[in-house]
Amino acid sequence: MIERFKHTVMHSCGVGRGDSILVCCSGGVDSMVLLRLMLAVKDELDLRLHVVTVDHGLRCEAPGDAAFVLDTCRVLGVEASLYELGMDPHTPNLEEAARLKRYEAIHDCRARLGMRYMATGHTLNDQAETVLYRLARGTGLKGMQGMAYARPDGLIRPMLDIARVDVEAYAREHAVRFVTDQTNADLTLTRNLIRKRIMPLMRRINPAVEQALGRFARIAQAEHGFLEDEARKLMDQSTIADWRICRVLDAHRLKAAPEPVVQCLGMMLAGEMLGEPRGVSAPAAASVLEVMLGRSRAHTLQRRLRVEHGAGYVAFSTTGHGPFYELRVPGDGEYLVSQIGQRIRIEQKTVFPPSRDKGGDGHAAFLIRSCLPGDRVADGKVVKLLADKRVIAPLRRFWPVVVNGDALIAVAGMILPGSPVEAAFPI
Repeated sequence: MIERFKHTVMHSCGVGRGDSILVCCSGGVDSMVLLRLMLAVKDELDLRLHVVTVDHGLRCEAPGDAAFVLDTCRVLGVEASLYELGMDPHTPNLEEAARLKRYEAIHDCRARLGMRYMATGHTLNDQAETVLYRLARGTGLKGMQGMAYARPDGLIRPMLDIARVDVEAYAREHAVRFVTDQTNADLTLTRNLIRKRIMPLMRRINPAVEQALGRFARIAQAEHGFLEDEARKLMDQSTIADWRICRVLDAHRLKAAPEPVVQCLGMMLAGEMLGEPRGVSAPAAASVLEVMLGRSRAHTLQRRLRVEHGAGYVAFSTTGHGPFYELRVPGDGEYLVSQIGQRIRIEQKTVFPPSRDKGGDGHAAFLIRSCLPGDRVADGKVVKLLADKRVIAPLRRFWPVVVNGDALIAVAGMILPGSPVEAAFPI
């Protein structure tokens, strides 16, 4: 098992000699065997190890479990850290909330100690259960990938090829002590229901069902990787504007592309713009696809992201009321508006009267913000000006304007007669 574990650590997880790993231990059999396996390869790979254990504050046994982990680490000569979260047991969606808080603590510990990787004890059985759970809830190829050996944030799962029966056998053979979480018997928890009731039934069909589901996850990972590559190519080819909080794509190119690639692109954009690395649900992905292919006018995700099909375009944009950004600048110069990833150059053409806001050098100080519905210039509403200048509709409410005091003095990229400021855009 040690050789297989070492191979996974180095090749599937990408750990190199001399790397540092934060080992996540709950005290259960999986995590305690993970710690022993890490110690078994530590010297050969010249690894720096540290253990973190988390007490959510939800079980009366939890402090004892944490103390067990800390005591074990002292005996084994491994440094360890304890995080006590003190969570409210009445927190809505408690299982998911606890998972998020746990990973926040783990990431904090990793950053504090300067460790490169965080290792968890997920096994082949956990992978199989994850695939079944996602399938039952409704998912696509992305969800069928299950858990990755290594994530971009540094989380690794070096036991993902090892079945729990082999983990338990290793614990017996090497006298690895561990604690048992009593909540593992609670069938109201979805994971336990799958583990205790559904998996035994599936083993009647295939005694090696965990291995079969693990292989399926690896196939899904490879195929989804190809699909994502094609989706990125499509994004490059179809992007009209990428303003981070507003991304506009060419509807005609989307219509001509293979539907699975379009759906993958939609899921990528939605997940990224919502800050959801785990992606969006299957029903949400299906609704987004309908908009991208012109079969539906618009769809809003989580009240935070609107996907809209317009005249020759598909737009993904942040919802809400503006301003969507505000940037105070001291005067003339070139400035990056980070929220939209665009630069604007301000140049003062005339001297401002003394009542205007001033920067430290005596030049006027400005506020760069997104356009608001009521904004006006001499010729009328700014949104009408932008429309007349053929600015594509989704970008108008994110378009930069320049304000001094209470006066709107410039519209980015537009020449306004008599304006004391010119705002060159985009640059």
